[in-house]
Amino acid sequence: MTETSQTLQLPSHESAIALAGVAEENLKFLSRHTGANLVLRGQELSIYGPEKPVERVVKVLRSLQPYWQEAKTISRPDLMTAFQALDTGRMDEYQDLQKSILARNSPRGSGSGENLSTKAIY
Repeated sequence: MTETSQTLQLPSHESAIALAGVAEENLKFLSRHTGANLVLRGQELSIYGPEKPVERVVKVLRSLQPYWQEAKTISRPDLMTAFQALDTGRMDEYQDLQKSILARNSPRGSGSGENLSTKAIY
């Protein structure tokens, strides 16, 4: 089995926190779920281990990039949904859904509303 490693540079400290989760629970989940090892140091996430598990983690993390890049917290359901999309060959649909605006709210007395996306519904 070929060992490999990849490094993901995160844009900010806030995005690193959003991705890692409380007490790095998301990184622990990814490691348990795939067998890859993940180490976060500052804004640099190192992923290493057997080639296939590392590739799976990288694909899932890339699919969640719209969230962590803007420091939106990643939840366990986000991770599980990304894995399901990857495993069923529906990653393109999943990424398109992330970009979709499902509704627009309009606060009373205000002329501008806020977009509600799939992430806002969680």
